[in-house]
Amino acid sequence: MTYGYARVSTTDQHLDLQLQALATQGIPAERIHVDYASGSRASRPSLDELLARLEQGDVLTVWKLDRLGRSVTHLSRMLEEMRERGIHFRSLTEGLDTSTPAGRAMWTIVAAFAELEREQLRERTIAGLEAARARRGSLGRPTRVTKEQYDLIMQGHASGEPDTKLARMTGLHRSVVGRVRRGEIASIRHYAQDAGAPPTLTFFQAREGDRS
Repeated sequence: MTYGYARVSTTDQHLDLQLQALATQGIPAERIHVDYASGSRASRPSLDELLARLEQGDVLTVWKLDRLGRSVTHLSRMLEEMRERGIHFRSLTEGLDTSTPAGRAMWTIVAAFAELEREQLRERTIAGLEAARARRGSLGRPTRVTKEQYDLIMQGHASGEPDTKLARMTGLHRSVVGRVRRGEIASIRHYAQDAGAPPTLTFFQAREGDRS
């Protein structure tokens, strides 16, 4: 059984060219699935339904490769899953047909580019993490915890004060106080190494008196 798939990003765009191309391949209208969605979306209802319906020996046909996949990597993953299920794929514009030797050879090239794209993404991610560490930057969102709040928490914890009390005095949530105390906020770890003595317990208690 041969099925077709067509997609445009918005309802203002036209499907005529894609539908006509699929019809010339003998695909009846009732077996052509259509989505009005951006290609960047991970889930497209009509495509998801079609992929679930396809069986071994079926052929999925599109007008152009970019109608199906969000990226080379995404397309590669989809085609690999179809291959494992025994489903063939055709793209009319690129002349790709995985049911033929030439089509399978072209698919091998597409898969190789997908692997290259994944490797480059992995290398860029590692390089970015290393650069962030070199800058002593946070690997998450910047924290709003100030140096004064950090010093108050650490001084109070050393004196046996509970997190609830420390949260009330610093104006931070108790869970944040706990994360500060355990050293779980990467962007403030350098506070412990900064010059300057932490506030004395007298000042710590004075702040509490001000808030009571």
